[in-house]
This record gives sequence, C-alpha cells and structure tokens, in this order.
Amino acid sequence: MPPHLPDEVLAIIGILRSSKSTRERPNGPDYATLSKLCRVSKGFQQVVEPFLYESIFLGDDELSAFVVAVEHKPYLGSYVKELNISSDGLTGLTRFWLRKRLEERQDSADHSPFRRAIGLALFWLKLCGADLEGIYLLLLAMLLPEVEVLHFALNTEMMMFFIAEVDRPGPFPRLQQVYAECVEADWEGCEIGMPARLCEPFLSPTVQIFRGIRVEWLQHIKWRTAERMSLKSVHLANSLCNGTGMSDLLSRCPDLETLSIKWADEYLQHVTENDFPYYDEIGEALRRYGKNLRELELDCLQEFHYNCDYYRSDEELQQEHVGSLQELTRLKTLRLPLDALLGQEVDDTHSPEGEEHGTKLQAPALTLSHVLPSSLEKLELMSCSSSEVERLYVQIHDLLATGRMAYLRYISVKGYVGNFQSEIAPLGWNASILEHRYTTQKTLLITRN
Repeated sequence: MPPHLPDEVLAIIGILRSSKSTRERPNGPDYATLSKLCRVSKGFQQVVEPFLYESIFLGDDELSAFVVAVEHKPYLGSYVKELNISSDGLTGLTRFWLRKRLEERQDSADHSPFRRAIGLALFWLKLCGADLEGIYLLLLAMLLPEVEVLHFALNTEMMMFFIAEVDRPGPFPRLQQVYAECVEADWEGCEIGMPARLCEPFLSPTVQIFRGIRVEWLQHIKWRTAERMSLKSVHLANSLCNGTGMSDLLSRCPDLETLSIKWADEYLQHVTENDFPYYDEIGEALRRYGKNLRELELDCLQEFHYNCDYYRSDEELQQEHVGSLQELTRLKTLRLPLDALLGQEVDDTHSPEGEEHGTKLQAPALTLSHVLPSSLEKLELMSCSSSEVERLYVQIHDLLATGRMAYLRYISVKGYVGNFQSEIAPLGWNASILEHRYTTQKTLLITRN
C-alpha cells in the first residue's frame, strides 16, 4: 500500500481490502469517497483504482455500469481478483449492445478459448433470443481474466449454457476459490438442487477450495480435461451425494484434505431411490480414493431418516454403514453419526426369530475399534439416541482400552441422553456433560487427562 497517502485515505483502503462482505463494499461511504477522489486526481486514480476494483459485487443495478466502465478501460478488469454475482440475476444491457461486444471478440486472438462459446451465443441471439444471463456471464469471463475468487448464485441452468463451451484453460483460468449456490425453485416454489456438472466449467485444475450449497453430486461428470484437480477443501451444504458422486469427486482430487457434506432434506421428493447415499458405497469410495483426507464430515442425520423409512429393509439397514476408515492413515478429524459409521441397531421383535428368542435389538458387528484409524485426533459423533447409550459406553471404553489411539485428544457426542457411566478414568480419560444454554440438547465430551 502506498505510504505517501494521508492516514485517513490509507485507513479507508485498509477497510475495503479487509472487508469480508463484498456485498456492502461497492455502495458504502468509504468506496464513494475514494471514487470521488479518483475523479479529481488522475495520479490518485492510478494509485487507488487497483484497490477499488480488487473485489466486485454485481447485482442487476451494478452490472451495466461496471461492464461499460471495463469496456471503456480494459485494464480495470485485470484488477478484479474477487467477483460476487448476485442471486438477483444479471440484467441491464440490451441485446444489441451484447451482440456487438461478442462480435468484436469473436476473431480476437486474446479470446481464442472463447471462440466456440461466442459463436454459439451469437447463433442463439439471432435464432430465438438467448438467455441474457448466460451471455453476461460469458462476457464477464472475457473481461475479468485475473479473477481468483468467484461467488455465484445459479438461478437457471441456462446461465451456464454458453460458458460451458469455453475451451481450455476455461473461464477465469486463475481461479483458486469457488463458492456456488443454487437458488432455483420448481413450479411449486420448492427448492431444487444444482447438478455438480454445472459447476465443472469453474472447477479448473487451479482451484483449491470449493464450497457449494444445494449441489447434487450423484453421477460421474464429463470433465473437459483428464488433468487432476488441485482441490484441497470441499464443503457441500444442504446437498446430495451418493457413492458414484463420491468416487467421481475423490478420484479427481487426489490431494483433497478436507471433505464436508451436509445432506439436504427439504427437496428429497425430487430424487429417486438411486440418488440416496448408500453408506457402504460411500465407505468403499473413501477407502479407495480418500487416503489423503485429514478432515471428514458426513452430516447425514436428516437423510438417514428418509433412507431408513422409505427404501431400506431392516436387514439392509443393519448392513448399511460406512465401515472401516483405517485405510485413511492421515485422517485427523472425523464427524458423522454413529449409526452411519457402524450401521443401525435393528428392532427384530416382530420377526419370527426375534419372537422365538426374545431378541429386541441386534447390534452391528463392527465397533469403533474396528473402523477408526490410529492417526485420529478428534472424533465427533453427531447423535446418540437413548437406545444407543449402553452400546456407546462399551464402544468408547473398548476403543480407549486398546491403547492404539495414541493421537486421539477428545471424543464428543451431540444430542447425548443420560450420564456417562463407563469407567474410563483408569485409562487416563475424563468424561463431562455439556448443557447448552438455549436448548435441552446435551453434548458428551471425553478428553484425555
């Protein structure tokens, strides 16, 4: 940052650069102050413009002014490192203006990877009038070649129609972080998910962080290149993922260290039986491709309930589990429900065998000692029903008694019921119950002495 500027100006620039919310920055008073100073002094303009354009939020009100400004001064586009595209959509420019901008770039050597996408967009404009949001996005990718962080909200599949045709190295070739959210709804107003293939144009080999909301990773994606991705961290919230999607994701990302998936429940009526996660398939994918994972979260409480009630028999349910993760020799943190890891206890009192022998619950054959890698430092179990408490006592005691979990520092169990009665103090561990201030939920916390 230039040291010769007044402290007041340096402070404003510092606020703009450190702000976490790009949504508020373009319209704030600090931004307006710098903009006015830029119009007064060309020297000041040259110094400050890189900071003004470093992070841009685009809603329908800002799009036309921003695009026209960058068209007039193309060097401004090279300053943009972070781009946030609003869920309100991109509007404000005429079809004629957009067509002229595309035609100007169609034969440009600087935009040769975009040539096929431009031709397709022009064809659709002439034929029937293409979806303008898709053309806006294509134009932004050409104007802003240095973007490293992209936030985008997808409200229609057509938004990605043209940009998916961009050849290597793809749109925004310097991307490092991608944040995607699906905001589309069906005719009933219910939220629907975004197929992961729609994100593929932005998942270039340079991307290291991908966070998605309402993403459906349920099948193999047709990738534009055989090159492996450099993803280090993937977080999917309110999303769907099955064994096929897990295999596709992990096999493409050999260096993935953090994987967090929180399954959706509010739009499950839109998917079929094959789309539900079968935990044995997910476990197989993890054992085969996830050996470099250091942090794994599978938050499938809601989905597991639907899966049990509608698609799985008791026999299948008992066998349905992620299973052993001992092959993940670098894993440090694990978060998931106990029943998803080991399988559920099954009530067989209504079966002929259960009535004959008086059996109430069949516990899964697997135990925590069988499935956890010795590298684990934190184990966070997301649920424990009252029927599982006794089982949990035995599981945790046996795990700690093995002595092979040398790196394990703590175990937590959310939604815990009752008091922990297992004798773990002689093993060098303490147990405590944490009560939450605003809910009746309790958390069992077990820590090493």
